[in-house]
Amino acid sequence: MNNIELKDQLNRINKVIPKGSRVYYFDYPVYGNVGDMLIWKGTEQFLKNSKIRVIKRISYHLVEYLIKKSELHIPRDTIILCQGGGNFGDLYMEHQNLRKLLVKNFPEHKIVILPQTIYYNDLKGMVKDFEIFSKHKNLHLYVRDQISYKQVSPYLKNVYLSQDMAHAMYPIIENKKTKYSTLYFFRKDIEKVEVDYNDDQIDYSHMFDWDNLLSNLDNKIIDIFNNLHNSYKVHKYFPANLLSKLWYYYTGFKIRQAINLFSNYDEIVTSRLHGHILACLMDKKNKVLDNSYGKNSGYFNCWTNKVKGAKLIYDRKDYSTKGQ
Repeated sequence: MNNIELKDQLNRINKVIPKGSRVYYFDYPVYGNVGDMLIWKGTEQFLKNSKIRVIKRISYHLVEYLIKKSELHIPRDTIILCQGGGNFGDLYMEHQNLRKLLVKNFPEHKIVILPQTIYYNDLKGMVKDFEIFSKHKNLHLYVRDQISYKQVSPYLKNVYLSQDMAHAMYPIIENKKTKYSTLYFFRKDIEKVEVDYNDDQIDYSHMFDWDNLLSNLDNKIIDIFNNLHNSYKVHKYFPANLLSKLWYYYTGFKIRQAINLFSNYDEIVTSRLHGHILACLMDKKNKVLDNSYGKNSGYFNCWTNKVKGAKLIYDRKDYSTKGQ
């Protein structure tokens, strides 16, 4: 698909979340990963375009406490909507536990989980999770690649393939001329893979990850917002969505910094899925390396392999066979 098709086909989600619906939006990202901020930004754009009203936005921080205190009251006709991304499984348990809490405690509501990549280290844990999810009669799960779809479709009736919500942001227009040739945008976290990248000799002065966009002041601001989201008093006495709006403005600033960084380069080489997606949104030439469990290659092969200027240069199979 080209970029316009990737954006337009997100409208298929309206079959499950009809235009004009009311939703509670859970698990928007309150941390420094700009990729997840891009997903949130795209989701909000999609909701706005579809005239879907967000009654309340709630991060994962206080949900368990509010449920225990019987203070999370969601109208029966309101859809529970969960943020998409790459945290469905057992690598990022706070987000997975939130989804299980919602499924267990709101059996009569429609629950929609926006496009995710599924990954479990422990397959027995996966089976246990889907024993919980499969008991909910109105749970709808969107996944971002064929492997995820095949993995979960035996357990759930309502599983759908969809591209990432960040595509709703297309197009992102650059406002300046490039200064440099290649940006090497490589992840450094638990999903990284050590790989020799030999296409060009890497200029390490042009190697970045999302954390390089965070100054000491940014980290302090993120800590403040985390503390505010953990505060029961803030949740109880702040007007609905005020805190999320303040955080949304800040994330918009960080997204703009990422766009400005990418704008400096003719080409992006990245092992970040949203490094790849952001480059596509900007119609910028990019090369994709896989992450530790095949998320990037799965997404590329499913969605972005026809995007002009995008190329997959290493996938997980390359890593697993390297040196054998």
